[in-house]
Amino acid sequence: MIRSEYLSASAGSGKTYALSMRYCELLMKGVSPEAIVALTFTRAATREIFSSVIERLVNNDVQAFEGAKCSRDEVLANLLEALPHVQVSTIDSFTSRLARLFAYELGLDPDFALYDGAGSAEADELRQKASQLALQASSEEEILELLHRFTVSYLGEASAKSLASRLQSYLQQYQETLLNHPKGWGDLTKLTLAPEIMASTDRVKQKACLQKVCEDSERFGVVSPDTQDKFRKFLDCCDVDLESIREMIRRAIDEKSGFRTRSGFFKNFDQLLNDSFYAGRKGKNNPPLILTDEEKHALLLLKNDFIRRDLLQTAQHTQALYGAMVAIVAAYREVSSRAGQVSFSELTDLLGETLGETLSFLNPSAAYITYRMDCAVDHLMIDEFQDTSASQWKILTNLAHELAEEGPNPSKTFFYVGDVKQSIYGWRGGESALFDDFTRIPSSVQKGRDLTLSYRSCPKIIDFINRAMVFPESTFRLAKPYQENVLRDWQERWKDHQTTREGHGYVAWFYNKTEEGDDKFSDVAKAIAQRYNELQGRGLSFAVLSRTNKALIGDSSDDSKTVGLLSLLRDLRIPCALNGKRLVESSPLGQLVIHLLQWMADPRATLWPEIIRRIGLSEASDLEIFTSWTQRIVQNGFGDWLDHCIVERLSPLTPADEEILMAIRQEFTRWDAAGEANPLIVMNALKALKISYASDKQVVNLMTFHSSKGLTFDVVFTLLDGKLFPMENYNPNEAGEDWLLETPALRDETYQAVPTLEAARQARLSREFRDALCSVYVSLTRARYEQIVFAMANEPAKAPSSISTYIQLIAPNIPALRECQTISSYHKLDAMDCHYESGEPNWWQSHTVAKDTPVESKQEVPPFKSIQTQSTVQTEQPSEHGYAVCLGDLLQEGFDTARKQGITTHAALASVAWTDQPPQGLFPEVFQKPAEPCELWRERSFCVWVDGHRMAGQFDRVHLYPESKRAEIFDYKTSRLPEVTPGYAKQLNAYRRALAVLTGYDLASIDCYLLFTRAGVRKEVPRD
Repeated sequence: MIRSEYLSASAGSGKTYALSMRYCELLMKGVSPEAIVALTFTRAATREIFSSVIERLVNNDVQAFEGAKCSRDEVLANLLEALPHVQVSTIDSFTSRLARLFAYELGLDPDFALYDGAGSAEADELRQKASQLALQASSEEEILELLHRFTVSYLGEASAKSLASRLQSYLQQYQETLLNHPKGWGDLTKLTLAPEIMASTDRVKQKACLQKVCEDSERFGVVSPDTQDKFRKFLDCCDVDLESIREMIRRAIDEKSGFRTRSGFFKNFDQLLNDSFYAGRKGKNNPPLILTDEEKHALLLLKNDFIRRDLLQTAQHTQALYGAMVAIVAAYREVSSRAGQVSFSELTDLLGETLGETLSFLNPSAAYITYRMDCAVDHLMIDEFQDTSASQWKILTNLAHELAEEGPNPSKTFFYVGDVKQSIYGWRGGESALFDDFTRIPSSVQKGRDLTLSYRSCPKIIDFINRAMVFPESTFRLAKPYQENVLRDWQERWKDHQTTREGHGYVAWFYNKTEEGDDKFSDVAKAIAQRYNELQGRGLSFAVLSRTNKALIGDSSDDSKTVGLLSLLRDLRIPCALNGKRLVESSPLGQLVIHLLQWMADPRATLWPEIIRRIGLSEASDLEIFTSWTQRIVQNGFGDWLDHCIVERLSPLTPADEEILMAIRQEFTRWDAAGEANPLIVMNALKALKISYASDKQVVNLMTFHSSKGLTFDVVFTLLDGKLFPMENYNPNEAGEDWLLETPALRDETYQAVPTLEAARQARLSREFRDALCSVYVSLTRARYEQIVFAMANEPAKAPSSISTYIQLIAPNIPALRECQTISSYHKLDAMDCHYESGEPNWWQSHTVAKDTPVESKQEVPPFKSIQTQSTVQTEQPSEHGYAVCLGDLLQEGFDTARKQGITTHAALASVAWTDQPPQGLFPEVFQKPAEPCELWRERSFCVWVDGHRMAGQFDRVHLYPESKRAEIFDYKTSRLPEVTPGYAKQLNAYRRALAVLTGYDLASIDCYLLFTRAGVRKEVPRD
């Protein structure tokens, strides 16, 4: 019997399998496909679920169901017939279909246009108009608060963001909170507190009492000058005319004396309010500031007055923002309604508002929509239920309750599956607490089995996860209250993982001691590059996971100007993709197209004519090329120009280049349809174009923990860097039951003075800590065979005093790390130490390697033995520099004169087929057409397997003599001295072997020559 139930499924334990099997069972028992709704959160998950259903039916993996009423063939026929009405979709897609069906009841235009509200042009335009209407509808006080919020910080610093972009961020962050808590914004009576502001005469009296301390040289003179200065500044803040706490902060900082920064001000001011100065500071030799009981009482009264003023100010500020917020939402909806446009989030909020209330005749729209949904849907299934937001659940709650409460023999069911340990989307509204909260979930839904058997990871990785995510008692002693509650709950829910996989794997933990600066991640990048070069060519997928994008793409906002892993890995010739996508511009082919467009937009560029000649256009002048290209684009469009300039001259292309070319052609088709002929506009659009890298397993995917959710890779490098969450970046609101409060200026002091407010803050900190804990779990469960963890800027021997970083959270859980002992197979990697290792570094030599993949035979060595990257691709060397040059290098500015001369000479020689007068009179015996039949290759790329090695490169010039089965390879060099010929022997002999594979000619019949263009000398390369 199928019942309403839910499953808790750990990472890799088969959530999709369980859901697809339930779907198949319903079909086999005669349920119509149209009556089943299966919802998830991504399109990829939707495809995976439906593909799994089809696969099981086709493979007849549905024989074990009891009480089946239909055969497999009947189910397939029914599913095929109902295919247009099958409801396996994302929640957003389901919401949009629901809104279109009931547009009249929702007050929507039936032909409304949906758009992504995250950053589209439609969203920007609508928000511009909405902000204008909001300002017109708001009071003067609300306008001032709104402008203060969006354009000026508390310190009076101008914002670089436009009002519209800040408005967009504000709406995304607070609109759902506004809808969920419509009452009590800034109402201090909800806090059970009525602050009483001290009268000005009392403030003068208390300040005068403390002023005597400064005049008492016997007491005040013994404390440090720093303490004296801060105490005086505190008294200056107690001026009678100073009513605003934020004005007090601004004044103290603007004077650049005493409290020099915002963070420094808060720290020092809190010390004064906490009586720490006159009590003596720990760890300091400074004598304490002695105060009498009367002076202590005066300080306490002033402290309470500051807190009360801060609280009152914050409430007034919140009320004004609430008024502005209501005006913004109303204006935005009005503008959206006029334009017939609505975003997914707005649609979700609108449906949630309509369907979330208790059904009654007072809400006929909700009753009608729910009735129609209940008639059409018999079985509701939700995947990744822990990521469901409050608004999404409001849409489904009445339907779920109706389906779940069917009695002992249900004909309708509600089923969901998920994992609270993977609830990492709290920042966008996901409510993990909803998962088993039976005050909101139907109580008739029964708990099914816990899925802890991993089908993804090898035994070594599973063992590491069990070690890392089970917390010893020492961790609880370091935890703050809000952390301990989360950790205790985690411990209660945790069940050790097992695995179905067999075979070898590898796990290692490295400490990187480099803290800040340009080279913070350089050793990490070198280590990743080294391991990638050891494993590439084996059909494996790679990922680098990080907490934030700053580590991946760099951070130019701080003084250190940290360079990200993306740039560092690309410098090491490692193909990378950011969050599963790559810029077309990052590929050599994409750069070539972009720069050709740039040359058309600005023909004065000096480098691009050389590249134009390099692709076979040297016979024409620049003016002729420019004119013909312009005419082609105007008459036939950019697509025809692309085929003429690129496809016809660079074929055959590699599969990766074909993928790039397809994306460029699709972009050109869009502009051609719009009638655009301006190369500059199309070039700028092409620079922003991204494509998926999923088809290429040799690419290293750089992703945040959140982006990696639901994905699996063979090899994962996890970067544990920074704090669990930045404590200084307080969320700008604190939600209670019916009230909302802007963040107080004094923060800790004001929070702690109001128990209700402090409880709300602790609840928020707990949610953020849980999100951070879940993100670590997600990152450590993505790998199949190898997991390498890089712990950043932390000494393992130093015992942590609290849990503030990812390393302090995880490291003590692993025995080898907790005891701070280096293991037997200790490795040293420059600034990195290996402090945990398990498994076999050469696991890939087992059965896990694809059978059809040629594997290089190597002596077993530990990974990361050397940080020197070993390029597997040998490319053209047009200069005397001893490093490879690719097209991407040629397109960079600032290359030296020698390289420029080499490029120019190469372009000139590459353009010559057969002639009696070669460029500059060089090598007539090479460029004169021979009497014997000869096939000519110019600038021919190749990629072949030679003796179990993948070899790639480019022939400058090759003469093939098919009748005599012999060949000649010519390679251009700009080195001045032909004496360097032996240094190129290895490269040219490798080219000789590659050509033998390509042509089938005997090695002895292939001769190699170096053409030294500066000296005009030809040298034969001896065979190895």
